[in-house]
Amino acid sequence: MSPSHSRHSPPALPEDDIVSVFLRIPPDDPARLVRASLVCKAWRRILTGPDFCRLYREFHGTPPMLGFVLWSRNSGELSRFIPTTAFRLSSGIDSYPTNWKAVDSRHGRILVEPVVGDGGLMTSGYIVWDPITDGRWGVPFPRMDRQSWSGAVLCAKQHCDHLGCHGPPFLVAMVGSCNGTTSACVYSSESGVWSGIITLKQEDDIDWSGRSILVGNTLCFPFQDSFRVLQYKLGEQKLSVIDAPSQLGKERLVFVSVEDGVCVFAGLRGTRLSLWSAEPADPDGALAWVERRVIELENLLPPKAIEARSHWLFGCYGPEISVSGFAKGVVFLSTMAGLFTVELNSGRTKKVSDMEMAGHVTPWMSFYMPNQEDHARRDMGHPSISMKNRNRCHFACGLTQDQFAM
Repeated sequence: MSPSHSRHSPPALPEDDIVSVFLRIPPDDPARLVRASLVCKAWRRILTGPDFCRLYREFHGTPPMLGFVLWSRNSGELSRFIPTTAFRLSSGIDSYPTNWKAVDSRHGRILVEPVVGDGGLMTSGYIVWDPITDGRWGVPFPRMDRQSWSGAVLCAKQHCDHLGCHGPPFLVAMVGSCNGTTSACVYSSESGVWSGIITLKQEDDIDWSGRSILVGNTLCFPFQDSFRVLQYKLGEQKLSVIDAPSQLGKERLVFVSVEDGVCVFAGLRGTRLSLWSAEPADPDGALAWVERRVIELENLLPPKAIEARSHWLFGCYGPEISVSGFAKGVVFLSTMAGLFTVELNSGRTKKVSDMEMAGHVTPWMSFYMPNQEDHARRDMGHPSISMKNRNRCHFACGLTQDQFAM
């Protein structure tokens, strides 16, 4: 090409067209957005701007699953964080403490209970962790009689869409069982105190390994070794119990989703995963159990996963499969062939860990945008707990510096 025919740069796309393209980048691989922000200053300005961050979250709606915490007795009761994307946060998430037992995850936060000592003793409090900002807030346990207990974390910001919230304000709910009584109360990060404890006579014990699910303003917790569910209405500060349908027999229920404002449960019998919901049957508040659909796992899982064998605990003979966790529209299945996710709508299956009969799974769902850590810390109006001001959290949870630090 002669010098007289020099190349010219192509005409620049209108910014609205660029934004339209960026909005369609899938949120489950944040590395694509980060790479795009490094192309030029103009693209970085768009991708790191608060307007695009808001539009992107609204466009995609449900936050993606960026990873999950896996706790298993097979690994010596140790926890580890398994990312579901190749992208790594700057918060040091790869060094997730093995003694952090994840209790719950919601609205971008993870509720953990550190386990200390050779006997697996629990500390005297929770930690609320924001993986995006690496903010950590200690929540001391209330004075509640409990032999088994569980907790939940949720955003407390007024009029929040929960698509990009971080840090305080938040609520932590705790439920516990002791000698035929179930107790509950809720902690507010704004006041720094627990509410009054409410109780309900109930012989079943709270399932300490089962995650809660939020339906409107009501938290639902599973009971251990039973087919009942505890409802904790946060606004009314009221406890009630739901009984499972008699059609299930010995089929245990596990929370998996919220659809159309009702809680959806999964029951596993052999290779059949049945989805049930408890829906209002009359104006008086009575509930009717409805079987929504059945997923046959025999064609979705490898032969080793569905191979029949004698169960070590129940003494029965059949496939050793258990529901270990859930995210929106996804269930985690622990098998002898590893840990799998199954999308409830499409039936798409993916192996996410080689661990046989993995234990408790707590997914973490959040949007991640380029330079989001700085935006989140600014929007929180509350500093992350740095090494110089973590002593308050250490004291509240009974932790030492080494036990708390990542």
